[in-house]
Amino acid sequence: MGRTIIYFNLRLKYQPISFILNIFHFSLKNSKIRLFMRNLAAIHQLSHFDYQLPKELIAQTALAKRSDARLMVLNRSGQNIEHRHFHEIGNYFEKGDLLILNDTKVLPARLFAKRKTGARVEILVLKSGDEFISSPLMGEDKGGGENIILSPHPCLAGRQANLPPQGGKGKIFQVLIKPSGRVKESEELVLIEAEDIAIHVMDSADRETGIRHIHFLGNKKTEDILEKYGRVPLPPYIDREDSEIDRELYQTVFAKRAGAVASPTAGLHFDEPLLKKIEAKGVEILFVTLHVSYGTFQPVSLEDLTQHKMYHEYFEISDETAERINFAKSDGRRVIACGTTAVRALESSATSSVPAEVKPNEGMTNLFIYPPYEFKIVDGMITNFHLPKTTLLMLVSAFSGHEFLMRAYQEAIREKYRFYSYGDAMLIV
Repeated sequence: MGRTIIYFNLRLKYQPISFILNIFHFSLKNSKIRLFMRNLAAIHQLSHFDYQLPKELIAQTALAKRSDARLMVLNRSGQNIEHRHFHEIGNYFEKGDLLILNDTKVLPARLFAKRKTGARVEILVLKSGDEFISSPLMGEDKGGGENIILSPHPCLAGRQANLPPQGGKGKIFQVLIKPSGRVKESEELVLIEAEDIAIHVMDSADRETGIRHIHFLGNKKTEDILEKYGRVPLPPYIDREDSEIDRELYQTVFAKRAGAVASPTAGLHFDEPLLKKIEAKGVEILFVTLHVSYGTFQPVSLEDLTQHKMYHEYFEISDETAERINFAKSDGRRVIACGTTAVRALESSATSSVPAEVKPNEGMTNLFIYPPYEFKIVDGMITNFHLPKTTLLMLVSAFSGHEFLMRAYQEAIREKYRFYSYGDAMLIV
């Protein structure tokens, strides 16, 4: 060891300065690589996306006037933050910009049922799946229900479930049941507000997602059941029962295509006068559809983000919308997406070509965007303030830069912004 040190010292003494600089450069280069790798590993950790929020900053109700919400503007190039109100957002658009909105419509997808014991059960209907046909004979042969393979969803393909023993025809619905553990497979529930409407629970809860499958017994259309007895699916951090006004205010003014079980909340701040004002400025407003479902609010349980599998959600981009976006991109105009769901729809349809284009698309996406991610289509984003450790926060972090976003969140807390679904908004350009 001593000889090695002496030899190295002699080399330093008699070698030209370039040799010393090379050693220094090699050491510096390796330290930068190590630092980069440490930072990369950290940003893939769930704990990296945590923050503490005072409970009183969680918005419990919507504002009477949508566009009165506050607006935090983040400028990525200058790393500066401005405090505005949402009705001023038109000032940040330029003539020729594209504003992309998600036109999904929230279903009254929350139902309350009870077991034979009288215990109350909450059901959140996520989506309808395949239709089935069974006969009483088939049910009798198999001792209380035909055994089928569920395949309406990529996450649940291959799971088995039991059809009701009396047979019938209808749709299978994917649901979350709370509390789930006590409700057994093949159990029948009845709606609290309509005890003549029974629900057959077809399977046990999926281990990873908690998702189950049900079938409504009888001849009533499920759409009519939801419309009459369904409640607005407010998120659990809104600590109150839903009211009639939520049917209006938890829906965007441009909602058109029913299918979501949560609102694309960034769009809640737009009202008709504001949209007309932005359009009059020469901004082109286009629509995509992504039915917000379990994938958007699915908890992330693994510390290593690269291992998280996102639940699939339905989305659609029309030929005309794709064509107009591609024309704008080729013309050097900006595409500003309203909400993480619109971002995911666009990025899910981006081609791998350089420059990337949007292809018309209809199907399912489980695109999980987290840092580092190279956005191919989106140039600006409107979003709300999101819960810690969520895929929504990770997506916004990938777009804005993590350190900048966390600084903005801390400033929002100091300035007492309202957080989450009914809270204030952020524009990132």
